[in-house]
Amino acid sequence: MRRRTVLALTFLLGLAGAAGLAARTNTPPGVSGILWNIDINGFGGWSGIDVSADGNRFWALSDSATITTGTLLREHGQLVGVNATAPRWVKGESTRLNLYSGFDAEGLSIQPDESMVVSYEGFHRVWHHADWRAFAERIPGTQAFQPLGPNSSLEAVAVDADGVIFTLPELADGDGHSYPMFRYDGTGWDQPFALERKGFWRAVGADFGPDGRLYLLERQFLGVGFISQVRRFDLTGAAGILTGDVLYRSPLGRHGNLEGIGIWKDDDGFIRAVMISDDNYYRLQRNEIVEVILPE
Repeated sequence: MRRRTVLALTFLLGLAGAAGLAARTNTPPGVSGILWNIDINGFGGWSGIDVSADGNRFWALSDSATITTGTLLREHGQLVGVNATAPRWVKGESTRLNLYSGFDAEGLSIQPDESMVVSYEGFHRVWHHADWRAFAERIPGTQAFQPLGPNSSLEAVAVDADGVIFTLPELADGDGHSYPMFRYDGTGWDQPFALERKGFWRAVGADFGPDGRLYLLERQFLGVGFISQVRRFDLTGAAGILTGDVLYRSPLGRHGNLEGIGIWKDDDGFIRAVMISDDNYYRLQRNEIVEVILPE
């Protein structure tokens, strides 16, 4: 088990090069990003992120089920750094730690009342917390989760304005061309529709925007680097397999292994996607937070 590290993290632009600081990445207009690193055991593995309605506050979740929260620092609308709390362990149902078969925390959704929903791979499950410091409340599972692969199951979770939970696996359903969408309305799960999957894309993050539409983050690994894309889906009357619209696609290698996404609207009315990368605890990969202004 990785060493349990508790450190306060404060990262400011202009101090790049010292341990534990953030530095801007070289990005085109409408895209900004920072590298987020600190030279300690256990830092990294960030697989989920969500942001407040005003885009200032964020919550980040790691594969090892640690979580931190803080503020995103911007200058002239561009990301320049973060100011975050000490990471702490996501609590299980009745103990301080998440003592189940592995951690494999993947998807994160924070509600307006700051309650939290987390989805997991391995032991497929979705848990609810009254807040990010609280013990977990078990959400009943479904037999439909059982065929999912141990390392490709509930990769993303999103909660709509009515409090309905949606989750989906990283890989496609049996037909190979769609991601099954699971929906929990407070009484049970169903699978009302699916999202189209093409080529070698994998679903890695999801969030509902202030416009009520679902935003899906996908990625591909092409041997020498990653490609990421964001698609948007209108779920009004959703049925069958939904295709969605591609709003952003990065060139090969621009970003790291982006796995989490949070959506917000800025004061000018533009929808922005904040994304976070998972370095898989490898020094050769990047811990990165990226923000993209999405087209209408």
